[in-house]
Amino acid sequence: MQKHKIFIFFLIVSGFILFNSCKETNKQNNFDDIFIQSRDIDFIRPENSEEMFVTQYIKTDTSDYLIYLEQNKNILNFYNFKTGELLFNLKIPFKKKIQSFFVRNLNSIFFTPKYNFELLEYKNNNVDSIFFLDIYNSDASGIIDLYDLGNYLEFLPSVISPLYYQDSLFYISGALDPTMDKNNLRPLYIISNKKNNFFINTKVARFPKEMVVEGKTDYPFDCIVSFSVNNKDEIIVSFSTDHSLYIYQDFVLKKKKECRSSFIKDFPQPIALNQINDMELYENRSNESTVYIGIYYDKNRDVYYRTVKLKVREQSKTLFDINDFMYSIMLIDSNFEVIGEQLFNNKEYLFNSLVVTSEGIMLRKPDDLSGTSHFSVFEINNKYLTDEKNKN
Repeated sequence: MQKHKIFIFFLIVSGFILFNSCKETNKQNNFDDIFIQSRDIDFIRPENSEEMFVTQYIKTDTSDYLIYLEQNKNILNFYNFKTGELLFNLKIPFKKKIQSFFVRNLNSIFFTPKYNFELLEYKNNNVDSIFFLDIYNSDASGIIDLYDLGNYLEFLPSVISPLYYQDSLFYISGALDPTMDKNNLRPLYIISNKKNNFFINTKVARFPKEMVVEGKTDYPFDCIVSFSVNNKDEIIVSFSTDHSLYIYQDFVLKKKKECRSSFIKDFPQPIALNQINDMELYENRSNESTVYIGIYYDKNRDVYYRTVKLKVREQSKTLFDINDFMYSIMLIDSNFEVIGEQLFNNKEYLFNSLVVTSEGIMLRKPDDLSGTSHFSVFEINNKYLTDEKNKN
């Protein structure tokens, strides 16, 4: 009897130690000083323009720009990133609405129109279609095996995965339909235009086998796939309900590395396909789930930022304040080791507004209907940057 008591006491003590060590492990990854607010900056928007959702930061030899697309007017506005001053704007002479853009330089701007499978370039005051895929054209088979295109043909760049260009390759997110078999969905299209010889690759960012359940969907989270491209031309892919990052090189999966947030205990269970029209279920899943959102690469510091959306606060669900939630930004080093993560309040800084700059990251505050977009710049605390050359 005495032995049994000792054994039970040992189990209780061991469990207590294990529980607390796990708690401490999580605490060790959560900090409040990874990202240090360095300055605020305001950008006065043109009259009757929408919020600054679609933006890009670029640094040239002469200036740092924040570029903002007015989607309802097809106008690009170029701001001085240091001062917030509107320097000039550019009206794109194109009838269709622009979905996303990428400024290679001030004389070469790529963009994709909405609801299309087309890529265009603005150059010398003209717009040229540099890529358009018509699957009913027999020549299309010379560009890609039509089977590899999947079942849903539309480029759909987003604020977390915008159009990107590097080393003669275009990276464009694809539209994802949750009613379709994940094996037939293409989250990322990579288009090569070396020597004007176009080719599409869709083998990167395919859904992992463990995420594919026949007759089931992770809706709405399976529509969230994010990517970034680092200085080595590696493609890093993040899925919303997968702790791992997938690293591709030369279109082949090079490795898979777990980069787990300490705020995610488990993911929402898949639901039947016939349940996706249940709006109450959709709202509950959106509000009560904690998932990964975006992956961003900082080429100046050779680190990554991974955003994690936490569940909506309990008291806000009855007030219909679906924006009342916390989110974290993870800091991940060049070897894909998690350095730590820091919490932010979405009612102070919007979770889908992260912009990587030479100074650090920039986050946008909620719109106050003043016609001015308010941002804060956060520097990365040097003590979390292990590589001396990457420190501010």
